[in-house]
Amino acid sequence: MNVALINPPPPQRTERWDRPDYPHIGLGYLAAALRAQAVPVTVIDGKLERVTVDEVVARLCEQQPDLVGLTAMTHEIGIVADLAGAIKAALPQATIVVGGVHPTALPLETLRDFPTFDLAVFGEGEATLVELAQGAEWAHIAGLAWRRDNEVVVNEPRPWLTADELNALPYPAWDLFPPAHTYPMLTTRGCPFTCIFCARPYGNRVRGRTVDNILGEFRWLLDDFKPGYIKVYDETFGVNQRHTAQVLDGLIDMGLPGRVRWWAQTRISVADEALLEHMARAGCDYVGLGIESGNAQILSTIAKDIDLDKARRLVRAAQRAGITTEGFYIIGLPHETRETAWDTIRFAADLNTEFVSIGLMVPYPHTEVYEMARRGEGGYRLISTDWRDFNKQLGNALELNTLSRAEMERLQLVGYSYFFLRNLRIPDFVRFCWTNRREAWAFVRQFVPKLLGRRGAAVPPLNTAQPGGEQI
Repeated sequence: MNVALINPPPPQRTERWDRPDYPHIGLGYLAAALRAQAVPVTVIDGKLERVTVDEVVARLCEQQPDLVGLTAMTHEIGIVADLAGAIKAALPQATIVVGGVHPTALPLETLRDFPTFDLAVFGEGEATLVELAQGAEWAHIAGLAWRRDNEVVVNEPRPWLTADELNALPYPAWDLFPPAHTYPMLTTRGCPFTCIFCARPYGNRVRGRTVDNILGEFRWLLDDFKPGYIKVYDETFGVNQRHTAQVLDGLIDMGLPGRVRWWAQTRISVADEALLEHMARAGCDYVGLGIESGNAQILSTIAKDIDLDKARRLVRAAQRAGITTEGFYIIGLPHETRETAWDTIRFAADLNTEFVSIGLMVPYPHTEVYEMARRGEGGYRLISTDWRDFNKQLGNALELNTLSRAEMERLQLVGYSYFFLRNLRIPDFVRFCWTNRREAWAFVRQFVPKLLGRRGAAVPPLNTAQPGGEQI
């Protein structure tokens, strides 16, 4: 069976995530797992390659795959369903399977609401996709949802890969992608924390690869692909401090800092000054910190439970060590008010990280916030059930009884402006506006009607039937 794996192109390139300089790590692992079992596989990374839907379909017509795999985040699922429809029209004999974060959260609903998908893979997909490509009966493949007559059947979930199984996986098949400036890497899968807004797509248990396996991947990347940068996409880097220290020592010993720099994200409750200094010596020059709110009560409510004073100390320690910092914040947390949002804006400005991201709350499926929004708890008021609106920067999914959607978006805009102008970082502000000009224009088009008083109406309790579902 010939397999084609697709990272779908966006309908228009608005956000920076639509124009990555790195390949899709999930597809890289899936392609490598298939190839290790002698399954012929090709990859089209629509975002990295900047191709159109028509170009994707044309290339598939040349390749004539038997199985087409698509990946989808929540806000993309409708767009991906549209692409699946175009592929099905051109290649009616091909079986189309969708995987990724959204089908993992809602496998039954994904197939129920989007008939252009034949199958859905949920959870870690390497073994599931290999069994599917090798012709196993659908009813016997764990981690697969499929159609039987007019019903959707969801098989038993596949257990998370163990640490030993992660070590046995081949490195991502980057040779099947175009050359890239940046390459992603996972040293662990899973996150042990319980933030109520996070879906934790790799589960709650951290599974780490061996130090030798991780260092081997760094060497392989450097020797075979000559990256300009590496992004370590662990959900929380440094959870196992002893293991992390051994990895960092190994990177220093191999001379990594002189060859390439790398990025990671960690948690205030996990990191300390020693870890950040060690990361800097090992070549890390950028760290992302999920702070979320500048209000201690809100942090406790969302199970973030971090110390804001420690956040200040860690940012200063990272900056002293020569690490660029980025703070991630959310407006629209449960029971948010104008006052608590301003606590966040002021804290972000006082912290003065080099970069900042201020998102608006999204009730992603399979999170506690999602369930709260369905029940109307936390002060939430849903204003859309279209998955296309489930986007942190340019979405329109919910508002609060205490904050209208227009007010949330105004606070987001003010927050970005205040962050730079409060610190007299005028050149940085100009650079930020220019770099994000597409997002800014899309924001203006969305925000102005609301500013003029055209608020969204309340909607019924959230279900997964999407208007215009046949259209990520």
